[in-house]
Order: sequence, then C-alpha cells, then structure tokens
Amino acid sequence: MNDKNNVVFVAGASGAIGRRLCRLLVEDGWPVVGTTRSGEKAALLHDMGVERVIVDVFDEGLLREAVRKAQPDFVIHQLTDLPQGENQR
Repeated sequence: MNDKNNVVFVAGASGAIGRRLCRLLVEDGWPVVGTTRSGEKAALLHDMGVERVIVDVFDEGLLREAVRKAQPDFVIHQLTDLPQGENQR
C-alpha cells in the first residue's frame, strides 16, 4: 500500500521493462526516481512524470550519490542493457 510518500528508485527506468513499470507506478501515485544513461531517454521519463537521473550505473560514486539524493523507500533493478564482459558485481 502506498501512502503517496514512499519513493521508488528504478534503476534502468528507460529500458523496455523499466518504462512500463514506471508508467504503472506513476499512474498509481508513486513518486518515482529513475535512471537512464541517455539525455534523450531522460526527456521521455520526464514526460511520464518520473524524476530522472542520468547516470552510468557502473560509476559507483555517481550511482551512490543518485540513490542518496533520492532517499528511496524501495529500489527496483530493471537494468537490461548490460555490456558483455563487464564486471557486474
């Protein structure tokens, strides 16, 4: 149950699944902060009502800062466009 104050942080918000998930969350009244690597896709997120963060999730410092600023109650991992051979730890 959402009391309209719980923030959801969606990593991979501009991806195939992330976009659909964010749209559903926003329609249900959730405040959503979503990540993307692309300025173009950031505009799409903004149009959906998502507070967007442009960040490369492999930049640990910037990602930590983005999550810290968002102060989310929930984090959802929807990253799908991960490079082959990258250490994804």
